[in-house]
Amino acid sequence: EKFLLIGHSRELAERIEEALREKVSATAALFHEGLSLLQRDRNAAWFAEPADEGGARVLICSEIGSEGRNFQFAHHLFLFDLPEDAALLEQRIGRLDRIGQTADIHIHVPYRAGSPGELWARWYHEGLGAFEQTLHGSAAVHRQFHDEIAALAGTSGWEKTLPDLLERTRVFKETLHAELEAGRDHLLEMSSFDRDRGERLVVEIEDFDLDWKLEKYMLRLFDHYGVTVEDLRDREYLLKPEHLFSAEVFPGLPAEGMAITFDRDRALAREELTFFTWDHPMVRAATEMFLAAERGNAAFVHVAGAAQQALLLEVVCVLECVAPERLHVDRFLPPQPVRVIVDHEGRDRTTSPEAGLLGKGKAVPGPADWLQKKAAPLKAMVPKILDAAIDLAEKQAATLRESAAKTMRERLDAEIARLEKLRALGHPVSEAEIAATVDERAALDEHLGSAPLRVDAVRLVLAGV
Repeated sequence: EKFLLIGHSRELAERIEEALREKVSATAALFHEGLSLLQRDRNAAWFAEPADEGGARVLICSEIGSEGRNFQFAHHLFLFDLPEDAALLEQRIGRLDRIGQTADIHIHVPYRAGSPGELWARWYHEGLGAFEQTLHGSAAVHRQFHDEIAALAGTSGWEKTLPDLLERTRVFKETLHAELEAGRDHLLEMSSFDRDRGERLVVEIEDFDLDWKLEKYMLRLFDHYGVTVEDLRDREYLLKPEHLFSAEVFPGLPAEGMAITFDRDRALAREELTFFTWDHPMVRAATEMFLAAERGNAAFVHVAGAAQQALLLEVVCVLECVAPERLHVDRFLPPQPVRVIVDHEGRDRTTSPEAGLLGKGKAVPGPADWLQKKAAPLKAMVPKILDAAIDLAEKQAATLRESAAKTMRERLDAEIARLEKLRALGHPVSEAEIAATVDERAALDEHLGSAPLRVDAVRLVLAGV
């Protein structure tokens, strides 16, 4: 088991660590404002390591440990002292009670009988129930009771007045809870969450996380751009820029390196690991740079095993709608590749057996001597068949544009109808809001209808020779 111990100050944390080191053999790490950011990161990472692999069993923190850091892999929280603000207590508990926590949290609160610590502990526990459930409206609770409890803690005999304080606290909490419940917008809650859709999305994300395509792709991309990759464990790597070009492609990669993982659960449990997904800025930036480069845009390959001899031209175009960011046109027409294959006469061969061999890894670099011998006729032929390929691609692009525009109109027409109905029922929907949606539909219709098609890559294919 791992324990997170939080006290109010750096000095207290250091004294506890020293005493713990003298009296027990458990490994303990410190985490306080007197340490550098790098040292705090290292100690947090040490605490995150499994205990059977050498990880620290106890992390001793000052109050800084209750802010921003997540230790949901631990199940024991030891509060050496208690803050005088319920919101700060919530922050402390929140270091463990968050997404990724897999068990009940055991909260340990030591105090001396009759001390101010006992007063605060009993008020939090018996009055607010702050150790068992999430506290809402902590600021109002603080304003109502803090000064009274602070004054009471400085006197003797507070035990006599404690029952009355606890009862008033419980009544105040129930009243506050009722007010907060009354302020909820139940219509908004009902319309903002679709359980069936949410559960389907969870399954899709889980399936996506189990797909190794991104990991294999990024390892090849790191190698291409000169990033040193060191295996740390399964699906976990240490990246280091090998030369200046690596830093240009991956500007977020520090010189000292970055530990990354492709495992979501591990990233949730270990804050020092960077979780890589298709949407990560470094993945997107490197992919965009790779796609924008000329490398691989033109190629000549030979495909053996074709039933008949043929000269084909494979053309990949990209249909990309350029529009103001506020329109979020990617909802309806993200950049779409359009692939066509034509023969030497410009006929569509995209679904031909020869074209099918390309997708089965049968293509190898074409013979350079053949290309040199046929240079003159190819120079006259290729532009013509390229034009034929672009014409075919444009027909596919027209279908994609029409489909995207239809989807957009259906969605925005439904949204306009919804707003008009709400307005008719007396809900606070302005005419300007409806007009803005109508204008958005018109602007999207214009941009989607004129989305340009550009040639991105060509490949000359010699088949069956």
